[in-house]
Amino acid sequence: MKDQRHNPLLIELTYWPSLSVAALITNHNRVNFNLDGRFIKASHRNRCQVAGPNGKLILSVPLRKFNLNTPYQNIEIAYDEAWRRQHLRTIQNSYKKAAFYEYYETDISDIYSKKYQFLWELNMAILHMLKSWKVITSDFNVLNKETTKEDFIFSNYEGQHKKFQALEGFQQPNYFQLFGSKNPFIHNAAVLDLLMSEGPQTQSILKNAFQINCG
Repeated sequence: MKDQRHNPLLIELTYWPSLSVAALITNHNRVNFNLDGRFIKASHRNRCQVAGPNGKLILSVPLRKFNLNTPYQNIEIAYDEAWRRQHLRTIQNSYKKAAFYEYYETDISDIYSKKYQFLWELNMAILHMLKSWKVITSDFNVLNKETTKEDFIFSNYEGQHKKFQALEGFQQPNYFQLFGSKNPFIHNAAVLDLLMSEGPQTQSILKNAFQINCG
């Protein structure tokens, strides 16, 4: 059987990918992001979880009103609230004392200084930033047309996103969480959480955290 890591993966873009999603991406050479599918509310597409001083924090990107049939590519970000400042401040308060925060601080601040119209643009910018840090080395392609299951590997995680459950095949790595001495360990946190503690080792940790069928 052919090593599935060489087959293109088809998934949807998420906001600060969870560890399991990041591990899945890292273990594929080519990744296609589908923007044509119907957008699912309250999912990883516009939400992530980080480890704050008092425990788990959910960061959610507010969206402009849309109907149930609106495709992902047309979902627009709302700027009625100062959510960019709030998200950046939460990241700063959660990780400013982390071992590798200062190495990534400028790039993270730059992301939140920009005003993206569409959610997918923000999520893709974060993914390209992760690639520039060599957290992810996969080649990306954005699809905005109908695709077939025969052409791609699908990660079936639609029903798992609302509870931040990990994808099947993901093995939660053990690593130091900054406030772990007083708070329960947060499983499947945003990849940002692992990155702040492990820095350049993040990619190798992610590669070992997902079981891919190699035949």
